[in-house]
Amino acid sequence: ARAMLNPTQTHFTIGVIGSSVAAGHDNCRYDNYESQLTRTLSPLWETAGMEFTIQNAGEGGGCGDSMRNQVYCITQNVSPDVD
Repeated sequence: ARAMLNPTQTHFTIGVIGSSVAAGHDNCRYDNYESQLTRTLSPLWETAGMEFTIQNAGEGGGCGDSMRNQVYCITQNVSPDVD
């Protein structure tokens, strides 16, 4: 709501971290979490006159890393400009 009330803000960005489910592995792009959020929330933000973007930083555990480690490098995985 704060972003909608700011008259100078024209863009709203959500950064998503998580496992392969967030990344959309083994799933079609249409059904992944970020695509569903975009379809659900974009009309709301467009009505407020703002562009809506989601940054997907989901990753699988195949490289020995896990989503639990993502919090340590969140500004490298998603933009520091997320709302």
